[in-house]
Amino acid sequence: MAPVSLQAMDLTSLRAVVAELKPLLLPSRFEKAQQADAHTLQLGFRSLEGRTWLELSWQAEAPRMFAITPPPRGGDGSTLAQQLQVPLDGVSSFLLAARRLGIQEPTWLVQELPRRGVVAGLYGPAGAGGTLTELEPPRLFGPGVALPPGPQHAAAALLPDDVDQLLELSLLAHAQGLAAPWQPVLPLYPTSPVARL
Repeated sequence: MAPVSLQAMDLTSLRAVVAELKPLLLPSRFEKAQQADAHTLQLGFRSLEGRTWLELSWQAEAPRMFAITPPPRGGDGSTLAQQLQVPLDGVSSFLLAARRLGIQEPTWLVQELPRRGVVAGLYGPAGAGGTLTELEPPRLFGPGVALPPGPQHAAAALLPDDVDQLLELSLLAHAQGLAAPWQPVLPLYPTSPVARL
């Protein structure tokens, strides 16, 4: 008996899969990734209706992308760093902006969110060495809610400068032998992209 060959996923079939998946995935947020084998990646997305899993395979004989039933849990945690058991440095984009701006006194870094208010965090020198640090973590101030008193500055990302600074901080932490646990590293979600739908 001759081996059965799988149908190739050409442009037409890929467009059909994308059209089928679009209503399932939009809007949603990426939550989890796991690698089932050397050629297959499984991605979990959360929407208002629940979680949808996609499987991507780049195997030469049968590259494919399609929705799957929830796979068996792979890895030992819920973040990619946990599953891969690698260190994870947590550095706020606001802290990178504060370092780049050379803040010398406690200053509120502010990022406006249209129709939602502003996200603001307080940054300034701390301790005897005057190391720039996060004095108050960023949080949402709704429309019409005043920020506490103090200087304010826009918190804008500047790429690739911020990426260079992030790599520099991570290399410095690694050279000093500092622990980089994933547990305290949490993303900041001041608003939900699907809360008002």
